[in-house]
Amino acid sequence: MDRQSYNELDQIYRRYAEGLYYYLLHLSGSPSLSEELVQETFYRATISLGVLNIKRLNRGSIK
Repeated sequence: MDRQSYNELDQIYRRYAEGLYYYLLHLSGSPSLSEELVQETFYRATISLGVLNIKRLNRGSIK
């Protein structure tokens, strides 16, 4: 992951992680499960961001 992608994901995390945590806590009633689900959500977002960048590189749109 390049630096710009890392910074963008960090900003998204800082903006949405707490709200997502409380939403998941409301649904699950479990603080530990909510924390785990927030981590999993952002882990998958990181992987997806990497895959998108690879696809763009393969198409030549990122130089």
